[in-house]
Amino acid sequence: IQAAAKDIGVTAIYSMGTMRSATTQEMLIDQAIRDGIDGIAVAPADAEALEPAIGRARAAGIPLITFATPAVDQSAALLNIGTDDLRAGRLAGQAMARLLPGGGTVGTSIYSAEQINMRQRIQGFQEAIQGTGVVALAPFAIHDDRESGFRLGREALAAHPGLAGAFGAASLNGPIWARALADAGHQPPAVVVGFDMVPATVAMLKEGHIQATVAQREHDMGYRSVHLLSQMIVRGVEPTLASLPDARFVDTGVDLVTLEQTPWSVALADYLKQRNGHHRDRGLAEAVARHGHPLRLLLIGILPEPDPPIARQRAQLQPQSLLGRVVASGRSAIVAPDDSGAHVEAHARGAQTLVGVPLLTDRRAIGALTLESPIPDACTPEELAMVERIANAMVVALENARLFRQTIERQRELEEASRRQELLIQTIVDLSSPVASIAPGILVMPLVGGFDDRRANHFIETLLEAIRERGAQIVLIDIAGVPIVDTSVANYIIQAAQSARLLGAEMVLVGISPAIAQTMVHLGIDLRHITSRADLESGFAYALARRHGRIEYSR
Repeated sequence: IQAAAKDIGVTAIYSMGTMRSATTQEMLIDQAIRDGIDGIAVAPADAEALEPAIGRARAAGIPLITFATPAVDQSAALLNIGTDDLRAGRLAGQAMARLLPGGGTVGTSIYSAEQINMRQRIQGFQEAIQGTGVVALAPFAIHDDRESGFRLGREALAAHPGLAGAFGAASLNGPIWARALADAGHQPPAVVVGFDMVPATVAMLKEGHIQATVAQREHDMGYRSVHLLSQMIVRGVEPTLASLPDARFVDTGVDLVTLEQTPWSVALADYLKQRNGHHRDRGLAEAVARHGHPLRLLLIGILPEPDPPIARQRAQLQPQSLLGRVVASGRSAIVAPDDSGAHVEAHARGAQTLVGVPLLTDRRAIGALTLESPIPDACTPEELAMVERIANAMVVALENARLFRQTIERQRELEEASRRQELLIQTIVDLSSPVASIAPGILVMPLVGGFDDRRANHFIETLLEAIRERGAQIVLIDIAGVPIVDTSVANYIIQAAQSARLLGAEMVLVGISPAIAQTMVHLGIDLRHITSRADLESGFAYALARRHGRIEYSR
């Protein structure tokens, strides 16, 4: 989402909500309508319940699409971007059948029965195992509750001690099945097929607790959601939809991943090396820049659990407060709160002892660790020294985290620079050796710039591919734009001519300047087996004659 927003030049806000909490997806959509958001993408937690809010957004003229999880049939949502879940379920079922050639009973579990994609994955899985000897139990839902998932998994194992395998149709389900089987000491080891590539799944693939997983392409979902929403806003909804499949579904695809590569799966190591990348749509970025106002998009995900506790908040630094005094002085303090105003809130909570310890780095306080106790004089000097050691350890952890973030950011910058350089080099190579058809059976390939191994290999590959695809009999290689022809360049040309001859084509060398001709003679380069002409015009005339044609000039 953020990569696309940066490439296209829009503001993309990402929020999460459930359908039954203080922050719901319906509330987020209604607030977006009031705020005049330009476009909305949502991953429905409950597609049926969310449809009225989707309808309200569309009635307000806001383009709205779904991603990752689909809307209901005949939804007001314009399109869905994500995984073909029926096909993905079949892929998981096929993997299970291959891993259990003798068949057996397997357990299944999902995230939520309310989600259409979960039902489709299970349906596809069941379709794929029909007639294979693999039999699937009815799925149970875990709703992101790990402990409930472990309990239900153990109950399934107790009811079916001969369970041969398990399929988890969402990110946590595979690891939960693997842990339940491992905790039960299940023998023989069961086959686990998971879904999504989360850290726990990666670890369990390496350890052999999960044998295969269906990996979605989440980066592509997020990127294309922003891209298509932006396109709908600046180029129009109907023109955008006209360029997409009639089903109004954009399939981002999946990969089946196993520890080692097989004829039907990708190796984990190869999958992890894959780079997420999209070519920037410069035309769209320019259209967005010309739009009447900056675009704001809202993308709504699914909150894992209702109302999560606050993990971090900002506090105003009052000079007379304990926090203000500790940060300003850089020294620890133990105080008894009173009603004077400096610590009135702590006093109201019943605190009788307050302790503040600065978090110091290079003699500068970056924050403070504060503690309170309902017991008067609760902190001794020895205990304060221990708290200070804890604070010092926290500073080290914070600084390490900061340095780690900087390292990651720098690594991303270097990777992006490397990717751009590779694209630039490839573009230069492609532009410096184009192939054009100038008459039936005759191609011309002008070469521009110097040669190295990479460039030479690309030249030969491009030449041979063009001969094969276009059925050429003669190829004119124009070297007028090559500044230096030494022994190595001559050898590449000879190799190209020999390879072309094996494909039934003749290579004609044109554009040899007097200086290059003298250099080639001086170096003893033997091109007697390659036809050459002074320039492209004479080379073209030769090629036409070989093809029983001629050039006719008119007044």
